[in-house]
Amino acid sequence: MGNAAGASRKTFALSAIVFTCLAGGPVFAQACPPPDELQAHSVKRHFWQEKYLQGMEKPLMSEGVVTATADKVVWHMTDPFDMETTISPEGIVQSVNGGAPEPAGQGAGAIGAAIASPITALMRGQWDELSSTFAISRSTDPDGGNWIVELKPLDERLRKILASISVQGCTDVERVVVRQADGDMQKIRFADTASGAGAQ
Repeated sequence: MGNAAGASRKTFALSAIVFTCLAGGPVFAQACPPPDELQAHSVKRHFWQEKYLQGMEKPLMSEGVVTATADKVVWHMTDPFDMETTISPEGIVQSVNGGAPEPAGQGAGAIGAAIASPITALMRGQWDELSSTFAISRSTDPDGGNWIVELKPLDERLRKILASISVQGCTDVERVVVRQADGDMQKIRFADTASGAGAQ
């Protein structure tokens, strides 16, 4: 009886290991596919943002949802207040607390477009669009195995606003670090695509 029970436990343990491997679990983690394979045509992701400003000890925290379709990108910040920024071929507009959209301020609008456009292009796998605007370098995180894509502006006017964008992920974009030319920095973390807006 004892031998039968022991054999049964071993079979269960082996079955659990095989199932975990087939399900992509932690026993044998699959390597991350290259970022070139990202092909999402539309994007909807929850995000958390930390904004580090010169002269301030603590970052400004915010969160919301970014939605990107073929013709526009909408960054909807829901906390600490409601502000929706829409970037489209017609320009950049902002709506506060559900109010009427108004043209975004020149400084904020330029930075918003410089950040949102390349992040969305990378999520969609639009490498031709990225390579025409940025010098692109790829590497692998030695700790986690995630890929890292570093974007540095080619255009001199854009370099006056933006120093670099570092994007990290595996099966999708997970984290972004934006370094502005003035020394300010933004860190953006996205919810996992499969887990929904509530992921932490």
